[in-house]
Amino acid sequence: MEAYNNGAVIGGSSAGAMVLCQHYYDPYTQSLVDGLNLLPQAGVIPHHNTSGRSWASRLADRLPGVLLIGIDEQTGTIDDAEADRWNVYGKGTITLYEDGKPVTYRPGESFFLHTG
Repeated sequence: MEAYNNGAVIGGSSAGAMVLCQHYYDPYTQSLVDGLNLLPQAGVIPHHNTSGRSWASRLADRLPGVLLIGIDEQTGTIDDAEADRWNVYGKGTITLYEDGKPVTYRPGESFFLHTG
């Protein structure tokens, strides 16, 4: 966190992306855990196009008001801080769940993250 606060770039894949958020879901214990809170009021659902999609409704019920970010395998998103937008890269899509409603973004598209 000290490095991040001093300007370092932080990234994560799968569980590494999950822990960057305020909350993350541990599928083995089926519990919610506090993350690093670099993305307040957000949670990542990795492997969204395979196993992760099944978590969406369960997490939406347990985390009302939290933005869920479904990330497909072989897909990523990068924050373009200057434009205040996130860009989608790779082979799959990014799905945002706000109030349980999915909105999907494809590679080459960008979106805003409305987090705390």
